Amino acid sequence: MAFEMKLEFPASKDKRKPQDFKVEMYLFMPQSLDVNRQNYTRQDFYRALKTNIRLTTPDYLLGKIVNGEKSPFSRLNNSIEQLADVRDSNSFDEYEVQVKRLCSIFGSSMRHLINHIGGAKSYDDKKVLVNEFMLQSVKVREKFKGLRPKLNIINNNKAFKLFKIADEYQSLLLEKHIFILIEKLKKKDLLKEQIERLIEIAYNETQYRKKMKYPSIVGMKQANQEVLHRNSMLKKQIESNLFLNTDTRREAVLAEQILFAVAAGIAMVFATGVAFLSQMVYGRLSMPFFIALVISYMFKDRIKELTRLYLDKKHKKFFSDYKTTIFNNGNKKMGLLKESFHFIKKRNLPDDILHTRKQMRKTDLDIEILTEKVMLFRNQISLLENREQLDDFEGITQILRFNIWDLTQKMDDPEKEIYYVGKRGLKQINVNRVYYFNLIMRYSAEGQSVIKAYWITASKQGIKRVEIIS
Repeated sequence: MAFEMKLEFPASKDKRKPQDFKVEMYLFMPQSLDVNRQNYTRQDFYRALKTNIRLTTPDYLLGKIVNGEKSPFSRLNNSIEQLADVRDSNSFDEYEVQVKRLCSIFGSSMRHLINHIGGAKSYDDKKVLVNEFMLQSVKVREKFKGLRPKLNIINNNKAFKLFKIADEYQSLLLEKHIFILIEKLKKKDLLKEQIERLIEIAYNETQYRKKMKYPSIVGMKQANQEVLHRNSMLKKQIESNLFLNTDTRREAVLAEQILFAVAAGIAMVFATGVAFLSQMVYGRLSMPFFIALVISYMFKDRIKELTRLYLDKKHKKFFSDYKTTIFNNGNKKMGLLKESFHFIKKRNLPDDILHTRKQMRKTDLDIEILTEKVMLFRNQISLLENREQLDDFEGITQILRFNIWDLTQKMDDPEKEIYYVGKRGLKQINVNRVYYFNLIMRYSAEGQSVIKAYWITASKQGIKRVEIIS
């Protein structure tokens, strides 16, 4: 029921200069879902949205992870040698950082190469890239496993335990990416010889984990839910150095309360004015004066509420809903995140967003666009000056996971019977009933903007697919 987006905010080389990034996400929804500002509030939206903020993994080619003096493997090897010479907490902390860093880079590099394979047009290009994936991924694994004797000799139980955790995690990570790659190749029935080799590599990793007595072995007779849980815990432990600490609060709470006080004051001015005026006209303790007081009290509450709503609407134009302070693992402030959400009317859409939406039509019927409801989520990240704590990481990545369950409640049944006339008469078939959400994202940084568009196909059972519109 959820789709996930990764937003990357690269840090400039000049870490003394603050940077600002802005992302606007426009979600166009069919009118038939009956989702609007009255029945879908800010609280509903933020309840459906899960946000994680982490450091962006350094970008390495898979073949460069173990090659070179400054490669991730060399840095890890140097930290082990330092740990052997100086057995203190600082040496272990550096070793831990390098172990987790290498694992993160390994996963990121495999993912990027697999995406490159998926985009390759020719058979020969795919074959070369798949062979490169197999060669380099196995080389990384062999080099990492080769560190085991060295760590065993230095006799540091804590360091050896971390190595085994990382070794198991890497094995599972390679297996996972092999399965993803096989699925991509199977769809086009390509490279059967390479697929067999990939399966062999995955099998070897499973046998290796059995030999090392690692618990993460999936099988027909195993308690596989425990294996899945362990995989999740391994991922969290290894990637813990990437995730950043945050402190989220509502923004401009004081300004909001002052505006509400102004609304109450305006209403009170009206009520007091009516009381003074009616007293001058009708005198004190008269029936007309009493009726005037009651009427003024009735209108006072309405004026207060209407003024509050008006000022709140204006207030949201200048302030975000939430402000999040981002800290690194050393609790040093790295940046700020501001988020805001509201429904936007078609006439207020920027021209470039409206033009992009018109290019995304599924039909040539104007009704498709005219009746849609539009949500707007604004996301602004500021990276502060003096960002040395980024070390050699590329920047900050925000992971957004949005659950559309609330938006599917008024969808029709996921299947619908339709009829057609064939050569042998009337026939009936079941067709999937789907709805199309159109997501347009505008990413702005340093005076430049990029627009990306996506089709999200969903039914009452959940999301069917997400397609990038070129």
